[in-house]
Amino acid sequence: ILTPEDMDDEQRMMLKAIRDFADKDVMPVAAKVDARDEATIRQLFKKAADLGIYMAEVPEEYGGLGLSVLGIAGMMESRSYLGGLASTVFAHQGIGSLPLINFGTQAQVDKYLHKLMHGEMMACFALTEPSSGSDAMNIRTTATLSEDGKHFIVNGSKQWITNSGWADIFILFAKVDGTQFTAFLMERNSPGLTVMPNEKLLGLNGSSVCAMMLENVKIPVENVLGEIGKGHKVAMCTLNLGRLKMATNCVGGGKKALR
Repeated sequence: ILTPEDMDDEQRMMLKAIRDFADKDVMPVAAKVDARDEATIRQLFKKAADLGIYMAEVPEEYGGLGLSVLGIAGMMESRSYLGGLASTVFAHQGIGSLPLINFGTQAQVDKYLHKLMHGEMMACFALTEPSSGSDAMNIRTTATLSEDGKHFIVNGSKQWITNSGWADIFILFAKVDGTQFTAFLMERNSPGLTVMPNEKLLGLNGSSVCAMMLENVKIPVENVLGEIGKGHKVAMCTLNLGRLKMATNCVGGGKKALR
């Protein structure tokens, strides 16, 4: 059993930094955030990086802070202070970056992690489809190896993907040959990728949530994340921790609503 009193000074400093960031930088421009003013959101996204938020779950050997689960849970409670910016920041910090941290090859980590940690790239987690949500294994997006063996050709669609309107890198899930559930790293400039307009949301109006269409998108074979057919490990290791985080996030939102 852990309580907030068990946090160390470094963890407390991170929580205070998030709340100070919310008060001084985010709330004065909250209306612009909720209007999805991209210039404002990009500026705040980079400021969050300067606070070290995107380094929190990165192991120390990769140059991160390596905070404990208690410290991360505290961060999630504090995210309620960020209003509409919260999803952008924490979808990137958590589900957008953790798959690379946990399953990336050294070459993949070297190519992408520094930029993700320092807010030079924005990430998102592209799993949900019109016909599959929590039943992730039922996705229909397919990936077929090209004749020259250098790329996977991806076709399908995604829905409700947070950060997709602005993301530079996508943690994308597809079934190789229609059967083998697999994770990929897909860059935004990939030909054949179409990101649809932002959805109208009931709350978190500053969040970019879009559908995606993939038509013969070529992803280099070296961008397979983890092993072919083992994408469920990438998805569940990310989402299971995310559910714990969501609990503390909801507690933080509840506290703020009561106040």
